[in-house]
Amino acid sequence: ASSLPEVVAELVEIGRVDRAAILEHVLNLLTAPQRPASQRVLAKITTALNLRAEEIPGGLTFLLGVLSTSHTAVGGVLLPHAIELVADAEGLVELTTVVVVRSERKQKEVLLAGLRAPTLRSVVGIGHVHEALRLLGASEDAAFAAKVARVVVAIGGAVEPDDAPAAVGLWNLAPS
Repeated sequence: ASSLPEVVAELVEIGRVDRAAILEHVLNLLTAPQRPASQRVLAKITTALNLRAEEIPGGLTFLLGVLSTSHTAVGGVLLPHAIELVADAEGLVELTTVVVVRSERKQKEVLLAGLRAPTLRSVVGIGHVHEALRLLGASEDAAFAAKVARVVVAIGGAVEPDDAPAAVGLWNLAPS
């Protein structure tokens, strides 16, 4: 028995259904309340159809909304596309904030790998990557914070002691 994502991919391959229409529908469904199991299937369909970042309507803004409200499986599939769609410092801060407030370590690991890669540094500049790493490193998970510090050093930054808590949230307010 084939899974739904495999069947959808086969139907697209033989020309029975339109790939663009299916992807548009699946992405729209990800913005609606879905059970985690349904979200996993939808994420697998985007993978089976080889969704590319440039095909995502609304780009990074759309993905920020989906990532902030969806199940872990969706983040695992769509976060690499979000990293690819970061075009400026503001987008990087927004993406980092969405990932930092989530409890899943896997998404933080994926973002950390993206921040380590030279692509984001060339797009937004090393200073903004360091700022994103500072936000990401302000974790209660000491092992993860140490991993972030190693990345900061690896890309040529200095690890500074935390003088103040990172400003994270909708309003960028530091806790008092």
